[in-house]
Amino acid sequence: MTGHAKLPLSRRALLGATALLTTAADEPYPNRPVRILLGLSAGGLADISARIVAQSLTEKLGAPFVVENRPSAGGIVAAQAAARSAPDGHTLIFLSSTAAISKALFRSLPYDPIEDFTPIISVIHFDLVLMTSPTSAIRSVADLRAPRARPLTLGTHPNGTTQYLLAEMLRLQMDLPITLVPYRSTPELFTALQRGDVDVTIDGYAALSGQFAAGAVRPLASSGRQRSALLPDVPTFAEVGVPNCELLGWNALFAPARTPQSIVNTLHREVLATLRQPTTLTRIRELGVEVGALGPEDLAARLRDDIATYNSVIDRSGMERL
Repeated sequence: MTGHAKLPLSRRALLGATALLTTAADEPYPNRPVRILLGLSAGGLADISARIVAQSLTEKLGAPFVVENRPSAGGIVAAQAAARSAPDGHTLIFLSSTAAISKALFRSLPYDPIEDFTPIISVIHFDLVLMTSPTSAIRSVADLRAPRARPLTLGTHPNGTTQYLLAEMLRLQMDLPITLVPYRSTPELFTALQRGDVDVTIDGYAALSGQFAAGAVRPLASSGRQRSALLPDVPTFAEVGVPNCELLGWNALFAPARTPQSIVNTLHREVLATLRQPTTLTRIRELGVEVGALGPEDLAARLRDDIATYNSVIDRSGMERL
């Protein structure tokens, strides 16, 4: 009798557990506010593009998507927090190409950008541009090879930035005596170029869009695989005979690893629909960048390829890892 009394109880418990699982699986997403962590300060390019995504997802999915800025060197604080979050789609991370640089440059990180995150979709990407002053005698990349009394000086951003690593790639590929001169900010870099303190510089179009429009800089080549729609008359490095200098900056939406595929699919679908809207395309191009829209597999491949590229540059240049 005792054994027979326990059997129905076990069945009820099993049925109850099954009901709970079904309820959890069928629970709508999102069912509370969603945080999008960003390892950069408010007001910058990544922040603006993240907020375009957050606003759209709020409107489409009916729950608040809130950008939470946690600035730190290399975006490590935000990335670590996202990696440790529950993989339920209610904490996301807006990563940039800096994540690939950090993986290659730092000897150890408290997270792994490949293992700890699930790619969803890239939002923006941008070429970097090699440029000089409009008064310079340098009118093309070929002119960089002209004999001169001193080494060529190339102004760039500090070590560990996309700009600096592209400068190292260019120095290696052209096999020229080029002295890299780091500056802390784009305004300082632009001032140095105008004063003639450096011969050429590398930066993104967005950072100097006003100067490009005013003819205050002369673009020589860009780092994309193909010409940028923003600078259609500017050749790529490959076009001017400098191979293996393809490099893009990007910002993209990721989730913690093991986030359910259904949630990843929902987020990808809705963000992609937003990026395809003409109003979004116009707004993003007004920022001086282009729409990304790489899907999960292509975004994962981009991240892996970038890490491999940066590892190669750091090894070949002799840069010290941090």
